[in-house]
Amino acid sequence: MTKHHPSPTHLPASRAGPLDQDARLMRDYAHHLSDMELTEDQQKELLSTLWRIMVAFVDLGFSVKAGDKLGDGSDIGFDDVLNYLCIDDTAPETLASSKTINKKEQP
Repeated sequence: MTKHHPSPTHLPASRAGPLDQDARLMRDYAHHLSDMELTEDQQKELLSTLWRIMVAFVDLGFSVKAGDKLGDGSDIGFDDVLNYLCIDDTAPETLASSKTINKKEQP
């Protein structure tokens, strides 16, 4: 009876040894790119770029304080941008009335 030895990528981190970021990204996410016909270097670059974008959003989320302005001398703040992007109430004029959905326009 042969004993099964798990591959190093399936061992707990303490036993497998550290992997660099590119290796971890490739191991965990490269299979999602298989339909894109990219070289391994292109896959690494794409995954690394996406990772940096996600990290930037996390950093931004933890560093922005309520009332912070976009820059020196700006009167527009991050709150203004979020209020513009995250609409709580939809304006009534943007909704189609159930009475007019199937009606044709009159000339």
